[in-house]
Amino acid sequence: MIKIKKRAGLWVLVFLLLLAAFLRLNRIRGFATFLGDEGRDALVVKRMLVDGKPTLLGPSTSVGDLFLGPIYYYMMLPALWVSNLDPVGPAVMVALIGVATVWLIWRAGSDFFGPRAGFKAALLYALSQPVIEHTRFSWNPNPMPFFGLLSVWSVYKATKTGKWFWAGLAGACLGLCVQLHYLGLGLVVGVIGLMISLRPRIGWRGWTAFVGAGLLLVSPILMFELRHDWLITNGLIRFLTHGDKLGLSLVVWVQRSLGAFWRLIYHFLAMDRAWLAVVVLLVTFCWWRSKKTALTEPLGRKVMLIWLGLGLAVVGLYSGDLHDHYLGFLFPAPFILVGAWFEKRSWVRFWGRLVFVLLLIVNILNLDLVAGRAPDNQIERARQVGESIAASIEPEEKFNLAPISPTFDFRALNYRYFTELAGRPAEGFENYSDIDTLFIIIEGKDLRAVGVTAWEIDSFGESELVDEWQFEFGYRVEKWQKRSEDHG
Repeated sequence: MIKIKKRAGLWVLVFLLLLAAFLRLNRIRGFATFLGDEGRDALVVKRMLVDGKPTLLGPSTSVGDLFLGPIYYYMMLPALWVSNLDPVGPAVMVALIGVATVWLIWRAGSDFFGPRAGFKAALLYALSQPVIEHTRFSWNPNPMPFFGLLSVWSVYKATKTGKWFWAGLAGACLGLCVQLHYLGLGLVVGVIGLMISLRPRIGWRGWTAFVGAGLLLVSPILMFELRHDWLITNGLIRFLTHGDKLGLSLVVWVQRSLGAFWRLIYHFLAMDRAWLAVVVLLVTFCWWRSKKTALTEPLGRKVMLIWLGLGLAVVGLYSGDLHDHYLGFLFPAPFILVGAWFEKRSWVRFWGRLVFVLLLIVNILNLDLVAGRAPDNQIERARQVGESIAASIEPEEKFNLAPISPTFDFRALNYRYFTELAGRPAEGFENYSDIDTLFIIIEGKDLRAVGVTAWEIDSFGESELVDEWQFEFGYRVEKWQKRSEDHG
């Protein structure tokens, strides 16, 4: 009987992972985002592969003169190589990490609260459309849920087993996560808080592995800092001391922290339905207050409290616009909390079943397949535009690109990637004046190049339109060249 149950449980898990893989990989080339950031990353990794130009510096951030570490570029390397430089390769890599996150939620949830908790948490996570959208394109914050949960689970395993290996794995995950996004510092605070609070019996080997693995993963950043007079550190100091993105007012800090927790429940679990999010919070509060669950699941509850509490506390210090991906290291937490309702018999479990069914229904109804959302084919559009531009360039002609886009991305990094693949690299961002030709990509029927104020266009100087062509998806390319007197 036990073997039959185990076999059935294995098949259920296989079905769950196949479902997660289908929802993430189905039409991924069409759904994958490929805009400025994605084009920038693809260009860097392509130059590493083809031109032999390794890097110790990662992507720039949206605040301050800050850069991340290069770990994500090296994660992209094998994926872009296997896909023969097709940008869909790294997107598939991220999707597979997303499937692995579903497995990890099942495994960690089962360890924290029991097998029913793990399965129900993983099922909801597999079906969450906002989560799926973060796993269908290549971007450095997108693997954060997997490595964030892996670090937390590793501390739990170190506490249960006393093995130093788990402490080393937790440290390695932290070193990786701070290179994926700087709000991964919230994870660092949470994991160190777990290590101090749970006091795993790992001895000096465990602590050495924890610190050493973390330092090993961030060693590229340290090498860059030593070679460039601590450029990133100085930028971080300026950001902390002169910026306006950190706020320390107690009331505002608490509001931001609670607001971040509300977003996790409201957006990722309840699909932006406020009434359902309120019900989820009420059931979670009742479960947390239950004496029975407090007695039977003390370690799991403690892990969740410290991970969520300290993580949200750090997020609450940030006073800028809080985007969804800033919370990546906490994505799995609300799903595991909901799964925890079902493990022990109590009145909470009965009401939890009703709410769980509602969550399943709204998540299924919000899936792309059910809602009828179509892919916008950003990779294919960029490829067609880039290749058409490359084909229209004369030998030795110096040119640059500037899109007119609703995203206000004037550097055309996604199009640059495909012109470079076609053997026609554009001039650098700093050179828009000393060139022969400017290609303006107009991303919409209602947009016009005339009257647009952009440095990339204005610095080109007096010019005339010499050619233009339209694509069936509504984009238009205008080819502008310097007037003949300017060339003289």
